[in-house]
Amino acid sequence: GASEPNQKLFPPAFITKPDPLTLYVGKKANIQCVVTGSSPMTIVWHKDNNAISSGGNYKISSEKNKYILEISKLELTDQGVYLCKAFNSVGTAVCSMEMKVINKPYFVKTLESVSVAVGNPLHLECQLDEDTGVSITWIKDGKKLHQTMDCKQSFEDKMVTLDIPKGKLKDTGNYVCTAANDAGSTSCSTSIKVQGKANQFIFKLSAVFVAQNICKPPVFVKRLEPNLVWKQGISARLQCTIKGSPELHVTWFLNDKELSAGEKYKITFKDGFATLEISEIALLDSGNYTCEVLNEAGCESCSTKLTIKEPPSFKKELQMVEAVRGTVALFQCEVAGTAPFEFNWFRSKKSLTSDRKYKIVSQDSIASLEICSFESADVGEYQCVVSNDVGSITAKTIAKQKEPPSFAKKIENTTAVLGSAVKLQGTIKGSAPITVKWMKDAEWLRDDDPNITMAFQNNIAILTIAAVDICHGGKYTCQAENEAGQQKCETSLAVQG
Repeated sequence: GASEPNQKLFPPAFITKPDPLTLYVGKKANIQCVVTGSSPMTIVWHKDNNAISSGGNYKISSEKNKYILEISKLELTDQGVYLCKAFNSVGTAVCSMEMKVINKPYFVKTLESVSVAVGNPLHLECQLDEDTGVSITWIKDGKKLHQTMDCKQSFEDKMVTLDIPKGKLKDTGNYVCTAANDAGSTSCSTSIKVQGKANQFIFKLSAVFVAQNICKPPVFVKRLEPNLVWKQGISARLQCTIKGSPELHVTWFLNDKELSAGEKYKITFKDGFATLEISEIALLDSGNYTCEVLNEAGCESCSTKLTIKEPPSFKKELQMVEAVRGTVALFQCEVAGTAPFEFNWFRSKKSLTSDRKYKIVSQDSIASLEICSFESADVGEYQCVVSNDVGSITAKTIAKQKEPPSFAKKIENTTAVLGSAVKLQGTIKGSAPITVKWMKDAEWLRDDDPNITMAFQNNIAILTIAAVDICHGGKYTCQAENEAGQQKCETSLAVQG
């Protein structure tokens, strides 16, 4: 009889092969491939033609037809070509991949210290052995530096540079460059010194020793005050006293920028007094002023922080207040100038404070005084004194009590002939605004009768009837009213036929 055919056997074949890897020292590598083929199958891993076995840094595992080589903590020596060899009874298959291991960067050329004169360019550079995945950070005196027009940072072809186009006194300090990637970081540091005109005097070493023996370096006998506050618009001077061997050279700086004599600045140095006069000071003249003195033996400087302030002025003056008894009376003013301001209120030269009677509020440039319940005793003069570090101003006003209306001249009783014109009039005094209404026989008069007109002008209330009729006879009442109260005045009109 016919025998059963043998089961067909397949040689090994790689369905997926590992990709080349670039990894960092200290990280983990995972190399894997998927192999098909008939069992039993043997898998062997090699590195640079040497067989690898599980243990130590290596871990070899498999999951169905996926074969894995793990390297737990990469070192530089783990770089190389890795080989996976699969074989069974009918064949062999091989695949390989390359692994690059990158170390943390190291400086092959470190930073050098730099010393320049104000206004000259500064250039720092260093070189790395590695730039893969590397980021650069610059730190000056513990503070991170950012890329700006005044501080240009570059990193190309393993060269790291920092350029400051125009050196300022404040650029003096300690600079640290840190290069980092996923394997770690390295730093190198240096110092920069930016000097005023000192660096423009160059002497040979021997000459300097001689100079220091004969020549005494400059010393400040009287320094500038560390902080000054001045009033806008004045002309003022900064002065310090210096001793030292001639020839002494004096230079003034504002925020590290050298000042030149001219309309704005007058610079003198006489008998040991270094003086800077500034004309018509404006708010923009605020800043750090430095006086730098040098001779052949050395250089010395002192500084002051100058703040220019604008004295207070009124944007909105105090207005006269007329208040009804028992109501709130409010005084308010608004000022311009340099805050903070101090506001003080006075009543007949006696200082006022917030209490049950007065409420004093000041917010930014607006100040207010509230009298919680106005009484006739509150009538009088009030003052608000506003001050800041450079000046003070006073506003004055008065408070009056609103008077209720009263009839200074009463309306007289009148007799009129039928058809004639009649005027009923009375004089009213009291605080404006006053409203006037008329009533006839207990009914309010309206503007709907063209024969009757009512007016209130120049404190006189007038009711005019153009042509009197019998029906116009009767009792008239004039009522005057304002916020403080009301008053009535009665009169009668008799009409004769």
